[in-house]
Amino acid sequence: FDFNPVTGELNQLSHRAYEQSEAHNAYVGGMARHFDDIGADVFNSPILRALIRLDFDVYKAVLPEDLHTVNWQCQVHQIRIEIKPGAQIEITP
Repeated sequence: FDFNPVTGELNQLSHRAYEQSEAHNAYVGGMARHFDDIGADVFNSPILRALIRLDFDVYKAVLPEDLHTVNWQCQVHQIRIEIKPGAQIEITP
């Protein structure tokens, strides 16, 4: 997403893989992971928008002031982990 911190506007960008370095994620770092696109119900949810605003406000407290009004790109993906009784799985920490 492209997030405008001044207006709160959120625009969906085209699909792309989610990648993390191995230094940040020893479990699946260095892999291009593809998650389903966010559906309209989630995109339009006031909860998603409030979470993105909260994240921005947290980072804003430690960022230079000149970054407080520029658009930000937000990578958002949903992960569902199903655990069945008696089963063991490994998940990303």
